[in-house]
Amino acid sequence: MHSVEVGVSAAGVINRLQGRNIAGHDLRYHLGNVPDREVRLSASATTKDGIYPGETSTSGELIALADEFRRAADAVILTRTPGSAISTAPFRLLCIHAIELYLNAFLRDAGQPAPAIRGLQHNLAARLQLSDRYGLVLRQKTRGHLVAVSENREYLVSRYAPDAANLSQLNRLQATLAEVREKVLKKLSEPKPKTSARAPKPVGIAALELRA
Repeated sequence: MHSVEVGVSAAGVINRLQGRNIAGHDLRYHLGNVPDREVRLSASATTKDGIYPGETSTSGELIALADEFRRAADAVILTRTPGSAISTAPFRLLCIHAIELYLNAFLRDAGQPAPAIRGLQHNLAARLQLSDRYGLVLRQKTRGHLVAVSENREYLVSRYAPDAANLSQLNRLQATLAEVREKVLKKLSEPKPKTSARAPKPVGIAALELRA
């Protein structure tokens, strides 16, 4: 399916997203604060059936994908240049994305629909808050780190900021990734309690404090 591009003004995009409870100032940050700048939005983010990538994935498939990112992080850390912060950016991004995928797998297994999880954007703190409802228990140090990663916008910073500072220690990232993986796999392996057929209530964007 060919990509379809539609011209739309920045102000129009911001107004539309604000109507969906997404902070407009975050979007302006990405648009470079250019008033009413022409933005090109592409429909190629969806498949030919109009489904977002990963929307129909099972929790097991998400775990497998997370494992690949984790293995890639283990490999790329060996290529970093000592004393060069910029050379650790790929490792940071891979670790954070793997953590996000493990938490996504946990939430999908708990019954949260893919659109609700996608609405959390790359906010690990919001995922942590939602995971608490389903019994994912992490150490306080790990919990605090997940919140800090979100507050410092490390996912975006690792992707776009060559001069990034005040980022997570590498061994802290490794420890957080290892614990999230361990605890998620442990919860997913537990027998599911017998419950009524009533599905878990999806949590929308407005129910959580989002700062992607």
